[in-house]
Amino acid sequence: MDNKTWHVLFVLVVLKSTLFYSSGLDCKKNEAPHICTRRRIQEARCPGVMPTVCHARVGVCRCVAGTFRNSDGECDDLSKCNTEERSRQRQLQQQNNHTYYHALQVIESADDLHLLMIFMNAPQKQMCKCMKSAFLQCMEPGAERTMDCYLEMELPNKPTVLIKSSVSLEFALTKGDKETHMQLTPVRQAQLPFQLQASYKVLSAQPTCLVLKIGEEEDGKQRCMLWGLVNDEIKDEQDCFDAMKYLCVKNNFDVWQQNERCLEHDKLAEAARKKTTKRRHKTTCSFVIQ
Repeated sequence: MDNKTWHVLFVLVVLKSTLFYSSGLDCKKNEAPHICTRRRIQEARCPGVMPTVCHARVGVCRCVAGTFRNSDGECDDLSKCNTEERSRQRQLQQQNNHTYYHALQVIESADDLHLLMIFMNAPQKQMCKCMKSAFLQCMEPGAERTMDCYLEMELPNKPTVLIKSSVSLEFALTKGDKETHMQLTPVRQAQLPFQLQASYKVLSAQPTCLVLKIGEEEDGKQRCMLWGLVNDEIKDEQDCFDAMKYLCVKNNFDVWQQNERCLEHDKLAEAARKKTTKRRHKTTCSFVIQ
């Protein structure tokens, strides 16, 4: 035999052995044995489903004509692809509904809302020792709340003192199909204080906490801040902390660790206010009696 004949016989043997191998495959419903001729299995796929890699002359299972490979690896009608996509969209909308209503519970709460954690290089971290928001009144949909920034001030020949700067803001929520955003609007001034943004995407929310996106890194990780209500109730804030862990950058600052000094500042200020109010009340009463 010449070389050409030997080559033909070799190809026939390879094809025969490959066909034998592929015919022994245990293919699933709506699949049939196939010999891979390229680097990817040639079959119809649902939108968004990536092709399956295969090696040349290796037996594989591919979807039979008229069916499509879905994200679960099954071969089914094209209508099932649409059902799958609609199901995914419904799930995203449902998650967003929960995010919206939980965030609304947080900003409409009568309890104080404290900044618990923030991206290390955020301007608010550099400016404020702590941050807090107190409820003022309800709005639709949202609330008017204070935004308090506790600043450290150095005085000549004296210890560093803590000063609270407070402004009133309107907290409002808008809900799209897939995302919820929180808008901040100043009530009595032209610009937002403390380098705050006018709008924040709500990444996660529970009835007592919420995670806001404040920026994004080049790798897609997000810069975030975590706010939480402070009260005596039992809290389930695992989703918020998971969001900070998995969706946000790692270099975050735990603001709550240094919050004790700010809380002490409020206690002293409240005690002074009550003392002043009591003194004024006595003066007024004595004037009325006379």
